[in-house]
Amino acid sequence: MRHSIKVLGAAGLMTLSACAADTVPPPAFRYPELLQTAGVQGPVRFRVRLDSAGSPHLPTLQILASPNPGFASAIRNGLKEWRNPARAGGIVEHAVLFVLMDTAATDSVARCQNSASDWVVCARRVQPRTIRDAGPVPTSR
Repeated sequence: MRHSIKVLGAAGLMTLSACAADTVPPPAFRYPELLQTAGVQGPVRFRVRLDSAGSPHLPTLQILASPNPGFASAIRNGLKEWRNPARAGGIVEHAVLFVLMDTAATDSVARCQNSASDWVVCARRVQPRTIRDAGPVPTSR
């Protein structure tokens, strides 16, 4: 009887761990402003080792695939405050989809929903800023 309770207890603990992994919210990634203005979007795949508390050990962060190297800092900054105790001591390999929406946000609302398997960061398209020529600059010789 005691043995079956121990086995059931271990199985229950593993089930709770699996459920806890599903309830961990995604990191708070921010769309890099320069890439948003430039219209760069796409998936960024990364891998990072978690410490014994489930916090990312950032020196082990590897960007496996990215449409632009500028997304690496967004991934690093987003992971700084994120924790996943259920995966403590393990390696997390995940993809983050950076999506630019049109101004009405009608073309990509469905793509901007986070799920257990997809992490999505959405931002509105912005118009590039233009620098107006103020005219000739006087120079002294």
